[in-house]
Amino acid sequence: MPPTLIDARYEVLALVGEGAVGRVVRARDQVHGGLVAIKLPRTDVPYAADAVGREVRTRLELMHPNLVGVRRSGNDDGQPYVVMEWVDGAPVDAWLAEQSDRAAALRSVLRQVVDALRALHDAGCVHGDLKPSHVLIEPDGRAVIIDFDLTTRVDVIGADGDRARRLSGTRGFLAPERLYRNRPAHPGADVYALGALLWTLFDGAPPPLPDPVGRPPAPPRHTPDLAALADLAIRCMAPDPAERPDLDAVRDAIAPGARPVRHAAGHLVGRATPASTLDRLDATPDAPPVLVHGPSGIGKTCLLRHHLDHAHRARPGRTWTARCHPDLTGPFRSLDGWIDG
Repeated sequence: MPPTLIDARYEVLALVGEGAVGRVVRARDQVHGGLVAIKLPRTDVPYAADAVGREVRTRLELMHPNLVGVRRSGNDDGQPYVVMEWVDGAPVDAWLAEQSDRAAALRSVLRQVVDALRALHDAGCVHGDLKPSHVLIEPDGRAVIIDFDLTTRVDVIGADGDRARRLSGTRGFLAPERLYRNRPAHPGADVYALGALLWTLFDGAPPPLPDPVGRPPAPPRHTPDLAALADLAIRCMAPDPAERPDLDAVRDAIAPGARPVRHAAGHLVGRATPASTLDRLDATPDAPPVLVHGPSGIGKTCLLRHHLDHAHRARPGRTWTARCHPDLTGPFRSLDGWIDG
């Protein structure tokens, strides 16, 4: 059972969910007021605390309106926890059943889900467990992807295939290369899960398991006005990952010509002088440490990322990066990202 008070601040109200590595409770923030969701690692899973820590580090690097927001993390008497926004929404399948204009509602939700997945993929991550219960719709129509228990970084998969392979998923939403060939999670598997989610919203139940010999699935039940989306579901669920559309093509099929919402890292603009200075100092033997400082929002992170990309291309394998977060507590947290890789 979860504690009744976390970190002398969060009053636990109810256990609301349990995933592969964590339990989620609804709590009241006694400092700022209002409801929050708090994830606690499961005590019966040996690697749960590490998995939750990786999730926090990934999510604090990435903010998107259609990904559940992470507010802070902490450690309460040796028990790590993650504080997230409380999403007052219904699972997408239940929400869609109540909509009068089903086609318009479905397209709106799919656009948001695709934008969120693309933000994850742009950041080098895969969700790993997309399904209707992990997409909540708020009363204003905002779609929010939740539950990042199985989210992992693509670069980490290559360095730790065993960990990637032990990450499970949900039958009916697992791509055949994951289900039958135990291939690590990858962006194409998220596209397959998106197709399976769309199928489920049409048919009312998850699709049958993929055919072991690679035959494509039959189309889901649908009305004529949704024929294009039914076809999209089948294309996303292609047995061969190379034949699945990428997320740009998926979004164009949902809303041709619509401008996507991107939250990727920005390009370097107006920083040529400090960038060249960093490059010069970095190439100088025995150069002193360099402090980059200034007000929040002026582009320090973008400048450093530009420099680190340049340094890595110039000297592959000799560039280490680390980042500390004021809301991540624990020893040597700034080295966690490097250790993950």
